[in-house]
Amino acid sequence: MKIFSGSSNVPLAEEIAKGLGVPLSQVDRSTFPNGEIRIRVQEDVRRENAVLIQSFSEPVDFHIMEFALIADALKRGGVRKIIGVIPWLGYSLQDKVFTGGEPIAAKVVADFVSQEVKRHILVNLHSDSITGFFPVPTTHVSALDMFVDYAKTQKLSDLVVVSPDFGGLKR
Repeated sequence: MKIFSGSSNVPLAEEIAKGLGVPLSQVDRSTFPNGEIRIRVQEDVRRENAVLIQSFSEPVDFHIMEFALIADALKRGGVRKIIGVIPWLGYSLQDKVFTGGEPIAAKVVADFVSQEVKRHILVNLHSDSITGFFPVPTTHVSALDMFVDYAKTQKLSDLVVVSPDFGGLKR
């Protein structure tokens, strides 16, 4: 198995690779003068399983495109299977049509990033229903219990928990 990372959170990918006892595989990233992203996987991936880790955080569109380009490069390199690990799914708040004429952006992103990927692992989604937008199997994991356990072990006298919306408040 090989672990790859987009540029959104390389330290997280390094920690995951370290925890799995494998080195983080190398991806060369650059940008053409016109702003287009250039990706080059620097390892032989033929017949390997690959894990691609990328949060779709700011700049959201850049990180989504980078993920798709790395996945395509891996597939063209002969990888057996790609598992996408998305710790934060940009566009997940747009999981329904609020006003006529709008897309369901979370569905559009799910389709786009699943073209070469066989499975996704998603973390702390805005809504559990988003997993149904993906055309490949998904696993939704929550870090909330780990966060609560950590908070309980700290000597915090003035703890404040903030939620971006009502759904997060319920969680």
